[in-house]
Amino acid sequence: MTEERARHYAKVLARGMGITFYAVRSRTGRFLTAQIPSDDCEILAEVTPPNSVQDARQFRQNKPGAPLKASSRPAAPAQGGRHLGRDA
Repeated sequence: MTEERARHYAKVLARGMGITFYAVRSRTGRFLTAQIPSDDCEILAEVTPPNSVQDARQFRQNKPGAPLKASSRPAAPAQGGRHLGRDA
C-alpha cells in the first residue's frame, strides 16, 4: 500500500467509525493504517473523526451530488385508487 492510500484509509475509517486512526510506516517500510500503532512504527498522520458521527453524516448529505435523505412521512395514498391486497 502507498503512503497516500494509507492516509486515505485512515481518513475514511475515522469518519465512518468515529474513532482516531493513524497512517504509519512499519519498521520494515510498509505503509499501513492502524487504530493502535505499535511502538516500533513511525506515525505519518493522525486522523481524528468529526465531532460526532452525526456531523459526518450531515457533512455527506450536504455535499453536491449526495443522495437526498428519504422523507420520514409515509407516502400519500393514490387519489381514487383502491387497495390491491390479497383479496383483489
